[in-house]
Parts: sequence; C-alpha cells; structure tokens
Amino acid sequence: MSSASNPICPVTLFTPDGGGGHHDVAHPMTQLPAGQTEPFTLLKNTPPPEHTFSVQFDNQLTAGPGIQNARAYLAAFTTSVSSPAWTGTLSVPTGETQGISFTRADLNGGTDMWMGTWWDDGTYPATEQGVIAYFEAHPNGGMHHTVPIRIG
Repeated sequence: MSSASNPICPVTLFTPDGGGGHHDVAHPMTQLPAGQTEPFTLLKNTPPPEHTFSVQFDNQLTAGPGIQNARAYLAAFTTSVSSPAWTGTLSVPTGETQGISFTRADLNGGTDMWMGTWWDDGTYPATEQGVIAYFEAHPNGGMHHTVPIRIG
C-alpha cells in the first residue's frame, strides 16, 4: 500500500492509438508520483497546517500549437463518484505546478476520491456538473487515466 501527504502528481500527454471518440484525441493524464502505487492513501499535510490535505499537479506538457492548460478534476465520495460529497477543479498552465487543499470537513464525509485531468477547454466545465461529467467519461480502470485514492 502506498501513501503520501501533499503528493506532486505528474500531468503528462496521453497519445491515443485509436478506439474512437475522445480516445482518439491526445490529452493530459494524471499519474501518481514516482514510487507511489495503487491503492494510494492521501495523508494529512505535515508540517502544519496539519488539518489539511493537499494534492499538487505538475503540468509537464510543453507549450506548442494546440497545447493548452490542463484542468485537474477531483471528486470525493462515499459510494459513487456520480454523487460526490465534494468536488474540486483547478487550471494548471503548461510547465507549472499548482495545488489544491481541502479539509476533512470540506469532504462532507467522503472517504474515497478520484482525480484526473483534461484540457482546460470547456469540455468539462469548472463546476460540480463538469467534474461529474468528466468522471462519467473517464471511469477508473482501463486507459481512462482516473487515479483512485483513499482519504487517510
């Protein structure tokens, strides 16, 4: 079992090999930091503020024609990601690392979380419905690039 506080998750480019739909579009994907594996447990930050959790996204994409910011999506839930207890989203410019922090109270009882990325192009808006739509299109498993984590 793997765990960390304030992990820095690489955002890299997924280059598709076919399959139809948005799977034929090169797009950002989130990965666990080197040395971390699933199942992954997100731990509270140390040092203070110890009551918070944080996740950072390191957008390793390089600027170029058609390359845009990546948008990170997070959803905490207890049973189903389609009924999230909390959602978060963040636009991360190419070549930058940015993070999002939250408390256990923010999670409203959520014990599991999914995170992933797509282009910050409005396909999946920066709203709760946009986050839900992202995870409906990118379920855990397969080549969908959604990273499941437990809240420690």
